[in-house]
Amino acid sequence: MLQVLRVTDFVLFDRVDIEFGDHLNVISGETGAGKSILLGAVELLLGGETSSLMLRAGAEKALVEGLFSLGEAQLGQLKEEGVLTADSGPEIVIRREISASGRSRCFVDGALANLAMLRRLGEELIQVHGQQEHQMLVKPVRQLELLDFFGGLEPQRKTFAALLNRYRQGSRRLAELEEGLERRQREAELARFQRDEIDRAGLSLEEEKALEEEIQLLENSEKISEALSGLLEALEGEAGGLFSAEGRDVTVLSSLGGLRRVLESLSAMTGRAAPLLEQFEGARYALEEVARGLRDLQAGLEHDPGRLEQVRNRLDELFKLKKKYGSGLEEVFAFREKLEARLAEAGQDEYELAGLRAEIRELSASLAEAAANLTQARKQSAVRLGKEVSRRLSGLGMSGGRFEIEFAGTEAAGSGTEYLTSGADRITFLLSTNPGIPLMPLSEVASGGELSRIMLAVKSSLVEIESPSTMIFDEVDAGIGGKVGGMVGVYLDEIAQKNQVLVITHLASIAGFADIHLLVEKFTEDGRTTTRVRGLTKQERPAEIARMLGGDAGSETSLAHARQILQASRKGEPAR
Repeated sequence: MLQVLRVTDFVLFDRVDIEFGDHLNVISGETGAGKSILLGAVELLLGGETSSLMLRAGAEKALVEGLFSLGEAQLGQLKEEGVLTADSGPEIVIRREISASGRSRCFVDGALANLAMLRRLGEELIQVHGQQEHQMLVKPVRQLELLDFFGGLEPQRKTFAALLNRYRQGSRRLAELEEGLERRQREAELARFQRDEIDRAGLSLEEEKALEEEIQLLENSEKISEALSGLLEALEGEAGGLFSAEGRDVTVLSSLGGLRRVLESLSAMTGRAAPLLEQFEGARYALEEVARGLRDLQAGLEHDPGRLEQVRNRLDELFKLKKKYGSGLEEVFAFREKLEARLAEAGQDEYELAGLRAEIRELSASLAEAAANLTQARKQSAVRLGKEVSRRLSGLGMSGGRFEIEFAGTEAAGSGTEYLTSGADRITFLLSTNPGIPLMPLSEVASGGELSRIMLAVKSSLVEIESPSTMIFDEVDAGIGGKVGGMVGVYLDEIAQKNQVLVITHLASIAGFADIHLLVEKFTEDGRTTTRVRGLTKQERPAEIARMLGGDAGSETSLAHARQILQASRKGEPAR
């Protein structure tokens, strides 16, 4: 609620302090006195645009301040959003300073604020119903908002929007998975082939070393065999005995037998030769062990071309695997582990796809059910709102007029991707201003004045539903007068029973309902034009009402008429 408005050096205002009442506040005055300037000052507190032209001539800066009181729910909401601090109380001061350059600074409770904060506060604090808001009434989006508010369907609408958001997020994820599904399937097939190829090879880290040693033997078996034969021939001779010899062609081992006998004779002649005999015996036994080892090696030597081919093929297989999957068998095994992980991820994708498809089917069914329930509830509310507004239109100069709401589904109602966040409905406000005239969309038949009255009829229909707030009505009296003006006053008064209402009007029949009547006056002092605002006393009101009637404000006839209007509204002094 706007309790106090202070305007300093703003356009025609020098310094004005205005206190507003809790209910119906009427602002009147001569044309050009500055009533709309006052509304502009309020809009600045709501985050409106500024200009250097807003400064009073000769002033260095303009200042607009407003003292607002907040309800407990409003205060809690704004604190939760971070617009107000935890220390903010139920009363806040919004201040806007405008410099000569047109730039401005914003303050909330003395702390610097930005325009976004002011606009958010404005949304919570004040509803301005001027020409722009009246034009919004023809827009289907605004019409649906009003219908949902009237029917108390906002929680149901939010639930649907949250459900739709889940559906859209799931659908996007599903599209992403499906888009790459073919590519991932190809990658999984390749990974499976590569893993199976490695598994079929039956690799072991020890095998490669053993094969390399074996192929070295197989490839050199003939050379090795010749060398072994030569060594054995030299050591043992063809006969194969250790000590046989024929002629001069003797073997190493056979010659050692004769040498041993010489050393034995020498040892018998001198004890100093005995150790040499022992050393000789050791050397002879060592050579015999060498000969045995050579025979064993010869016996194990295999010259098998078939086995050689097998070993070569196996080593070639290992080489190809290393070339494809790693520089060594360790890297091949590590690569296989990566393939296994990739296949596990592919399986997870398929699992997620199946789960997402099932979830989206469930969400689609839930969306369809929620949309149908919302549509049904809206249609029931539309009938009630249509009757309520039609009843009020008859008192607003549209006797016999009808107001109804037409429903049409969205272009692809039932498809989750095409639902609106508001549901499956598009609605149109229809109006017939006179009996026998067919219903037509509001945008096609309603004039500006009619739009303002329809908005008033709608707002007065919502008075029992809306939370208390401050409402400003500008141009609500456009194109009307007489009895219709009186009915406009009745509806404004009805709205003001639960809300603070500020209305700018030229009609005496509306002004008569004021709880607080503010007069905007323009006068010239010392060559300067100044505008001031003052609250009218009970005794002053008849003169202003008489002026608004258009007659001689000082005549007894005009004053009597003014008193009748005030008496009819039961807010003025009795008629004399």
